[in-house]
Amino acid sequence: MIKLFVYKNLIIGLNDNAYGMIQSKHEDLGFKNYGLDYGNPDFVKYAESFGADGYKPDSVEEFQQTFKKVLNLKGVHLIDLAIDYSLNHEILNLLLKKYSSELKK
Repeated sequence: MIKLFVYKNLIIGLNDNAYGMIQSKHEDLGFKNYGLDYGNPDFVKYAESFGADGYKPDSVEEFQQTFKKVLNLKGVHLIDLAIDYSLNHEILNLLLKKYSSELKK
């Protein structure tokens, strides 16, 4: 799934190529991962087909550079930003509970 955020002439798509948040919740509930992975289209090519500029950064640094650059350019720009929810279960459901219970002591 892709979640779009729009600011002026910039669209940022958070792309996980799956229903990642649902996968994380299913893992927490002990469900098997079933039917939640899929492939998204190439959003960069899709944006370019409409005359926009598309970018797919591979690092935080590249995202920051691209973000700063496109804010000062004319036209419409899309940043296809890959996100990974694979650590959500451990962080949100295990570690957070552990650390918060330690704070209560």
